[in-house]
Amino acid sequence: MFTAGREGIFAKGTATRPSPIEQVAEAVMYLLNPFSVLLTDIWRKRSDLGIDLDQLDRSASHILYQLSKPTVRAEFASIDLRAEPNVTPPIRWWEYFAKSASEARALLNQDAAKYSGYLDPDTIVAIGQVRADELVYFRLPGLGELESSNRHIVPLPLSYAFGMREGYGSIGLSF
Repeated sequence: MFTAGREGIFAKGTATRPSPIEQVAEAVMYLLNPFSVLLTDIWRKRSDLGIDLDQLDRSASHILYQLSKPTVRAEFASIDLRAEPNVTPPIRWWEYFAKSASEARALLNQDAAKYSGYLDPDTIVAIGQVRADELVYFRLPGLGELESSNRHIVPLPLSYAFGMREGYGSIGLSF
């Protein structure tokens, strides 16, 4: 069971606060958390797809690589955005994606504002690219509108919501 909220994103009770780059990496992993849960669900159905579950919690690059694989993306057609993933508290897929994207963008905005003087230019550019990415800025936060305007489509497949376009598996980040 996974946690659907912000709880646990930063280590509580530790003596040191994460570095600026670690905070940016944590915000990116927070953005990708629903995708990690999604990939875990896909792995449960199709363990032959080469998804390394240990890497899902540690590597944004691994998650993005998995999302870019056509065999993984083909599984999106079987995921109903109105279903509830294996997270607590219970939440629908579309809500989980939208909430995580909005909160991760807020975290990235805070990190960019607080640490722009400490981060190297490539990291600042990468933060800007993630914040402005169509998926992060528009598609994920807008899933509620998509869901409510398409109530006649049952089930509402994840592939329909993302349009199965190229790009969301190729955000140029490496952590």
